[in-house]
Amino acid sequence: MSHKFSILSMLMAGVFFGLAKTAQAQTVVEPRPFEAALSANCALKGEVPPERFEFEVQLEGNETTSKFRLTQIFCDRAAYNTSEIWVLKDEYDEEQVLSFAVPETMVSYAEGSEQKTVEDIAITSYTSTVQLSNSSFDPATVTISSFHKWRGVGDAASGGVWEFRKGRFALKSYEIDASYDGAINAQTIIDFERPTP
Repeated sequence: MSHKFSILSMLMAGVFFGLAKTAQAQTVVEPRPFEAALSANCALKGEVPPERFEFEVQLEGNETTSKFRLTQIFCDRAAYNTSEIWVLKDEYDEEQVLSFAVPETMVSYAEGSEQKTVEDIAITSYTSTVQLSNSSFDPATVTISSFHKWRGVGDAASGGVWEFRKGRFALKSYEIDASYDGAINAQTIIDFERPTP
């Protein structure tokens, strides 16, 4: 199903779920040892400092809110994509590297050519990744989003949204624009509607 105002088109326009409301990130001057270890094999080590975001949510079964902290570690930069690792510190001060569920897909094109019309996008399986492309955090919706360009102009791309629920970030939606046609016309291949956490 194609959406005129899709996730990918809004990201390309620089607008995504009220990013204007996003709180200022805290730039980390001295990374913690855990963060430094994760950055060891990153091309951007020492070039781009990590950023931290703090948020509070009331988890199911709790009477009060719990505090969490996200750290975004910038790992690599290519011609038109960046890659980031995310670390979550929970209410018990335990830290973990976030792993994000993503679909594996097979795209079918008319006449078997990527330059032709997209006939079908099939989900073949699911996997996970610890690195996201061009990712950002929105505290207003407590979501992490990604947008991976398949080529520089961004007319072919994929992107997802992971929502914080029950102490973790779970896949909420995923879109793919598999047509190399110069236009932003992504198809939503996953859309899990969930109540507010």
